[in-house]
Amino acid sequence: MALIDAYDTRTGKRVTVPDHWIDHPVLGRGYALTPSPPKTPPQTVVVVVSVRQVRRPAKKDATPAPAAVEKLAPAAGDTEQESDPRC
Repeated sequence: MALIDAYDTRTGKRVTVPDHWIDHPVLGRGYALTPSPPKTPPQTVVVVVSVRQVRRPAKKDATPAPAAVEKLAPAAGDTEQESDPRC
């Protein structure tokens, strides 16, 4: 039984295994004669957003304050007793 250098496909490290393991469906699972290509980290996209805070002066209220409402005296002949609630 001869030993050969193989590569562990999970870790990528070189290991020594019996030569008949490479062709075996169970024992050879996880081993290859050639190293797997190195894993490259995913490229990171950096997005820079510039935010400028602008402090605006407080708005002065352009609308005048509502005028005081005067309570008017009822017109002649209008009384609360005369009003018909059915109308």
